[in-house]
Amino acid sequence: MKRFQAVRDSRKRPNHAGFRAGRGCADQIFPLRRMQPTAVCFVDFAAACDSVHRESLWRIMALDGLPSKIIAMIKAYYSSTTSRLLVHNNLSQAFDIRSGVRRGCILSPILFNYAIDWIFGKALHEDDGVEFASGRRLADLDYADDFALLASSFGDLQSMVSRVNEVAKSVDLSIKAGKNKGFQAASLPRRKHL
Repeated sequence: MKRFQAVRDSRKRPNHAGFRAGRGCADQIFPLRRMQPTAVCFVDFAAACDSVHRESLWRIMALDGLPSKIIAMIKAYYSSTTSRLLVHNNLSQAFDIRSGVRRGCILSPILFNYAIDWIFGKALHEDDGVEFASGRRLADLDYADDFALLASSFGDLQSMVSRVNEVAKSVDLSIKAGKNKGFQAASLPRRKHL
């Protein structure tokens, strides 16, 4: 697990603070305070952890350079995943689960982040986002399964949301219609200490 986590952390996009030692929500707020007025959209993927296509996930991990031996062990762990439902005190027959990451599994956040990093890496362009430091642009801020896309205009923001949704569909994820919120954020004036 430690080796897997170390490999993953060395390749993870810096925009994602969730499930990372020493990173938290405050780390995501700081860049927003330093930017010019920004169009922001909070993105919600429908049944995100339950929907991600596993075979796509294995391919993404291989493309990212994860050793095939580790991928094979994870695939074996995920093979023959079943579940049962309790309805009115009656337990259903077992059924196969062929998509998503396991709920409560220590690997699940890491696996899910592989998919998310791949989606945002493919969908977002170098000139997307807003400038937050000289020559540095920021297109998204992520924490766990919460994502904020950032743009200089609502038109640019709509284009980014559309591209993210299109790429996400290729791994069986989709942006939940009606659940995404956009707003205009302005940088806050700095406090003066007297």
